[in-house]
Amino acid sequence: MSEFPFLSLATAHEAEQTIKKSRFIGYAAPITTETDATNILDQVQAQHAKANHAAYAYVAGDHDELTRQSDAGEPVGTAGSPILNVIQQQHLHNVIIVVTRFFGGIKLGAGGLIRAYGSSASLAILDASIVERKALTRYEITLDYKQAEPLNTWLADRVDQIVGTDYGVAVTITVLVGTDNIQFVTELTSKTNGQAQLKKIDEEFAEIPYAVSK
Repeated sequence: MSEFPFLSLATAHEAEQTIKKSRFIGYAAPITTETDATNILDQVQAQHAKANHAAYAYVAGDHDELTRQSDAGEPVGTAGSPILNVIQQQHLHNVIIVVTRFFGGIKLGAGGLIRAYGSSASLAILDASIVERKALTRYEITLDYKQAEPLNTWLADRVDQIVGTDYGVAVTITVLVGTDNIQFVTELTSKTNGQAQLKKIDEEFAEIPYAVSK
């Protein structure tokens, strides 16, 4: 099991920079299949039809089973590889980054190209919204009205999401809890003196916002 969380992008994000008169536009987007990646690549190439190069890299699958990169006409190893390195170094999954280059007339050399494509890929995700895919367990907690209000406050600090609250004969609170949070059931029982009825509904994956240290 990886020590790193399973991170991806919430939405597409774009950034650009100019290096020695060449314009580099980095575009990053979430994907789940190779078809997604192909469609995004076609979209970017159509949008920047006059660009000289559209290098890219992408990974998809629970274990990055699908990993592709392309130098798109740049010298071998100077474009696709540094883009892929950024994806891997940031521990991103199910993502594509395309870096489009409009050549400005000044050659950058192999080292310059590697730095330009790598930094452009980094810029594309620098301010992007990152999400973490987590394995969550959905529970229904049923208890009397007297205990419900203080429990809501307690739950806010201990679950990933309070999905909703149903007020009937009793109060039923639906929550999503990290599947690896093995202490939750014990802590809930202690907090409610064993009076809360806990029902496990199912297990699922969900994407939640992830704070990345800049």
